[in-house]
Amino acid sequence: MPKTTGEPVVARDGAFRRRLNLIYGLYALAFVAFVLTLGLLERLGFVSEGLAKDYLFIDGAWRDHVLTARLNPAFDASTFEFWGALLNGASIVPIAKTTAIAPRAFAAALDAERVTTIFVTTALFNAVAREIPAAFRHCRTVLFGGEAVEPRWVRDVLRAGPPGRLLHVYGPTESTTFATWHEIREVAEGTITIPIGRPIAKTRVFLLDRGLTPVPPGVPGALHAAGHGPARRYLNRPAL
Repeated sequence: MPKTTGEPVVARDGAFRRRLNLIYGLYALAFVAFVLTLGLLERLGFVSEGLAKDYLFIDGAWRDHVLTARLNPAFDASTFEFWGALLNGASIVPIAKTTAIAPRAFAAALDAERVTTIFVTTALFNAVAREIPAAFRHCRTVLFGGEAVEPRWVRDVLRAGPPGRLLHVYGPTESTTFATWHEIREVAEGTITIPIGRPIAKTRVFLLDRGLTPVPPGVPGALHAAGHGPARRYLNRPAL
C-alpha cells in the first residue's frame, strides 16, 4: 500500500490500481446481486419472515446458532440457509459440495463447525444415514424433504443418535421454502412412509379435486397451499 501523510490514498502504480479495481468490482457485484435478489423476490411477491415459524423452535439467542451455506443459490431451499441466517443474526459456515456428498466428511464438518440447524434433501439424508447414522447427533434441528422417504433410514438415525428435533418438511418451489412439517420421534417397524405433517404458521393446505373441491378422507387429490408462505402473483400467469 502507498504511504500517506494525511492525504487520500492515490493509486499510482498499475498493479495496485488493478487490485483496487478488483476489490471495488467484487463489492459492486455483491451489491448488484443483493439488489437483483431483492428485486426478484419483490416481483414474485415472496413474503419473507425469516425462520420465525412454529416448525423451527430456536432455543436461545440467534447469535448462538450456526447454519450451513451448502446449497446452490439456484435451488429454492438455499433461501432457508442464506436469508434464514442473515435476517436473524445467526452464523453461516460454508460446506463444499465435495464434502457434502461424502457422508463421513460431511459428518465431521457438522461437528467441527458446530452446526445447530440444517436442511438436507431426502437423498442426502438417506446417504448419510446409510453410512453414518449418528452424523446429526450434535445438531439441534435437522430438516429433510424433497422426495419420497425411506423409513428405515429415519429409524436408524433415531436409534444411532438423533438430533434435538428431526423434522420431515414439504413445500413446492413457490412456497419458499416449506409449507408443511412433521416432527419425527419414532418410526415403528413396518412403517411404509413418513407423514408430511401439518401446515407451518400462517399457511393453509387443502386437498382438492380437479374442480377445486375438497376431497373426502381417503380420496386422492392435489395439494394446494395458501397463506403468507406461497409466492403471490403466480395466479393466471403460466409463464412464471
